[in-house]
Amino acid sequence: MNSDTIRKVATVIVSFISNAIVVNMFLTLAWLFTPIDGWGPVLKLKALLRFLHIAPNPDNVMLVLTVLMLLVPILVYRLEYVQRAVLWLMGARPAEGQEKYWIESAFSLVCEKSGNAVGDYKLYVLDKNVLNAFAFGRNYIAVSRPLLQTLGKEQLAGVLAHEMGHLKHGDTQMLTLTYCMQNVGLLTLNVLNGVIAICSWVRGIPGVGIMASILGGMIKLIIVVMELLVSLPANLVMLFFSRQDEYAADRYACELGLGSQLRDGLKLICAGEEKMSWFQRLMSTHPDTENRLKRIDKRLDRQ
Repeated sequence: MNSDTIRKVATVIVSFISNAIVVNMFLTLAWLFTPIDGWGPVLKLKALLRFLHIAPNPDNVMLVLTVLMLLVPILVYRLEYVQRAVLWLMGARPAEGQEKYWIESAFSLVCEKSGNAVGDYKLYVLDKNVLNAFAFGRNYIAVSRPLLQTLGKEQLAGVLAHEMGHLKHGDTQMLTLTYCMQNVGLLTLNVLNGVIAICSWVRGIPGVGIMASILGGMIKLIIVVMELLVSLPANLVMLFFSRQDEYAADRYACELGLGSQLRDGLKLICAGEEKMSWFQRLMSTHPDTENRLKRIDKRLDRQ
C-alpha cells in the first residue's frame, strides 16, 4: 500500500470517527431529553441487534443508529445525481458555448498526454468571482469564469492537468465522501445550536427559565469540548493530508510534461497573494504557493 492510499484511508477513518462521535453525542442528548414514545421506529433496531447477537441496550441502539446515519452518504456519494447536486450547491453548472469550447481546447492537450478522451470527463463552469479550478467526484472538473478569462490555453492546460491528477489519485472520491459525512456531523451541531437559541428565548418564562438556562449552558459546553477535542484535531489531520494531495497533483502535471504550464498558471492565479502566516498554512487546504512553485521547479530541473 503506497503513501497516497494510506493517506486517503486515514482521512476517511479520521472523518468517520470524528463525525461519529459528534452524531452519537447528539443522539444521546436527544435520547435523554425527549419522550421515549417518540423513539418507536428507532427502538425497532433492537430486533436487528438481537439478530446480530448484540445486547439490545440503549447504548448499542445509539451506536447502530450513528453508524447508519454515516453509512447513508457512504452508500450514495458515488451516485451521479448526488454529485451533480453538490456541484449545483457549490454554484457550478455544465460548461456551454464558448466557455465549453475554450475549456475543451485546453483539456485536449492534457488528454493527449494522459491517453484519455475529453468525453470521459464532465466539464463545469463556476459562476463565482474567484480564480479557481477544482475536480470533484468521479469525473467532474470545474473552472471559474474569471480563470477562463485570465489564463492562456497552455496555462489552463497545466491547471487542468493538476485537476486530472486529483481524479487519477482518487482525491475527489475521498473529498466527496468526507464532505457528505461532515455535513451529517454539521447538521447535528446546527440542531444543537438551535436548541441553545430556543433555551435563550425561553429563559424569561417563569418556571422554565432556570432549567432552560442550565440545559442551554450544558449543551454549549459539550459543543465547545467536542470542537476542541474532536473536530479541531480531526480537521488538522485532514488539512495536512489535503496539502499532500495538492503536491501529488502538481507532481502528476509535471509527469505529463505540463509542469511549466502549471507553474505559469499558478503564478498568474496567485499574483499579489500575501505570504501565509504559520497559522494560515496550518489551517489551509492548499500549501503555500511559493512552496508549490519551488517543488515544481525542482521537478522541471530534473526532467
